[in-house]
Amino acid sequence: INHGNSGGPLVDANGDVIGVNTAIASQAQNIGFAMSINNVKTIVDQLKKGGGDTKAGGAFLGVSTSNVADVVPAVRQRLGIKATKGAFVQQVVPGSGADAAGLQAGDVITSLDGKSVSQASDVATIVQARKPGDKLDLKYERNGDSHTATVTLGSRPASSG
Repeated sequence: INHGNSGGPLVDANGDVIGVNTAIASQAQNIGFAMSINNVKTIVDQLKKGGGDTKAGGAFLGVSTSNVADVVPAVRQRLGIKATKGAFVQQVVPGSGADAAGLQAGDVITSLDGKSVSQASDVATIVQARKPGDKLDLKYERNGDSHTATVTLGSRPASSG
C-alpha cells in the first residue's frame, strides 16, 4: 500500500475487491492494513439503516480496527500475534485516548471495560455505550505478550466518520 492509498480498494489477483486499505505500518517494511470487505459491508448496511454513531461529541477511543481473525498468517507471524479473537488495531489517532494509553498499530484488543472483545465490532459497541471522559480498563496483546492499560475516552471529532 502506497502513501495516499488509504480508503482505496484492496483487490485480489482476480480483480475482486476483498477489502479497503486503511494504513501502512511506518515502522515496518511491506506491512499494510486493510479492513475486510465483510466488515465494510456490515458498516455500510448499518449506516444505510441509520445506525452507527458518527456524530461529533460521542465517545471516541481513537482506533481503527479489524477482526484479528482476518489478519493474514504472514502478518500475524511477523507481528508475533498469538490471539485468535480480538480487535486488530490498524491505526491509532494521534492525541486520542488510545494514543495516550500507549496503543499502537499491530496491537490486538482482547478486553475493554471488563468485556471480552472477540471482533472489531465489539469495541465500537462498548465505546458507543459510554460517554467522553469515561475511563475503561483495556487488555491488549503486543508481540505475543499481554498488557493492560486504562484509557480515557475522548469526544468524537467532527471529521471522524
